[in-house]
Amino acid sequence: MEWHRQPTGRLLLLAFQAFERRLLAALRRAGHGAVSLSHLNVFRHLSAEGCSLVQLAAAVGLSKQAVGKIVAELAALDYVVLTADERDARAKRVRFSARGSQLAHTVQETVRLMEREYLSLLADDYHRLRRSLRCVLQSEPGRQGDAWGDNPA
Repeated sequence: MEWHRQPTGRLLLLAFQAFERRLLAALRRAGHGAVSLSHLNVFRHLSAEGCSLVQLAAAVGLSKQAVGKIVAELAALDYVVLTADERDARAKRVRFSARGSQLAHTVQETVRLMEREYLSLLADDYHRLRRSLRCVLQSEPGRQGDAWGDNPA
């Protein structure tokens, strides 16, 4: 592939896909082999406080039904628990289970290690890249961060 001819968006996508592959491989080594990319896509939008299924679907950008299916898979794997929402008896809240909290910790540690590798690889360009990416993201009207994406560095 001729990298210099690729649009920036495609390079960003390819870099993110490589990041996800490395993260999944690390999770498999840590005993979380059943976790898939679709699970991570939902899991990354959860916070320690949890959220409603509707909020989670909006954050992920999928239908409530699609996210509900993924959440059911995560619950069957004991990564999340569904509880009644105190504010709306019809709604369910999705929260980390004890195992899900362990997975979240493993993800955070793995991402920290990967970030250190990126810093070593890119040196001063690492910080410039992060500033530039934040600038691009902040220029998007209505952009809101996710639970994992708002860490300054």
